[in-house]
Amino acid sequence: MAVTLAGVAAVAAIGFDVYRRAAGMRAATTATAAILAATPGEGIKAVVRIANSTGPGIYTAVLLESSGGADYRETPERVRVSVAADTTVIMGAADDIKPGAVLQVSGMTDATHALHARQVVILSGYVRVDPGRK
Repeated sequence: MAVTLAGVAAVAAIGFDVYRRAAGMRAATTATAAILAATPGEGIKAVVRIANSTGPGIYTAVLLESSGGADYRETPERVRVSVAADTTVIMGAADDIKPGAVLQVSGMTDATHALHARQVVILSGYVRVDPGRK
């Protein structure tokens, strides 16, 4: 009986841990207008598609808006994204950050509205992007 209860408790603990991690990877983002109006130092979470690299770890990206579930559409807005060597990358690797990649970026803004990433989740292959309103 004790062994069975211990087994059930272990399975429940593992299930809860998986649920907690999955919830942390949901692509919940800040609205485009809020990103553009953010004050320096404000925490932002945005989904973007990398347009190009402008230098080591510096990218120009198109802001994406959720149109429901795993579906996103491009906005006409662009943002600069800075990815440092110590930025945490989830569901991929730093090499996956290249033109065309879809990312969820969590970080802080600066005075130029650049987004300095603390964490990047590679969403390429997991979401669909409609070119939308270019």
